[in-house]
Amino acid sequence: MECKPIEVFVVEDNPADATFLRIFFEESGFSIKMHVAENGELALKLLTSTCPDLIIIDLNVPRIDGLQLVKEISADPQHPPIVVLSSSANPADAEGALQAGANSYLVKRTQLAEFMKELEVVKHWIQAILQTRS
Repeated sequence: MECKPIEVFVVEDNPADATFLRIFFEESGFSIKMHVAENGELALKLLTSTCPDLIIIDLNVPRIDGLQLVKEISADPQHPPIVVLSSSANPADAEGALQAGANSYLVKRTQLAEFMKELEVVKHWIQAILQTRS
């Protein structure tokens, strides 16, 4: 029996980071369908017509910033897990994102190995989603 793919909605304005995430998902071994919005305004519009299993948000996206986006999405009690992926290692940014409703806060590392280690948290969320389906 083939399971439907896990739908991941990514809000990321940097094409290189979005491509890296796409490659990460392709190599993860999970069946993933990834949607990308380049800004917060587009994300809110697209989220009305999609039902993602997981949302990954960069804090520094144009039009509606990532923190406001987290607040708006998490206002719905049925929202999927939200992972913030940011270049900021500032503890205040992490705390703000978690208080706004994010489930996890990850730092975009400049070294590939470190970044891959951070993304292990995303694999945890995917495994949790799969467990709820079985």
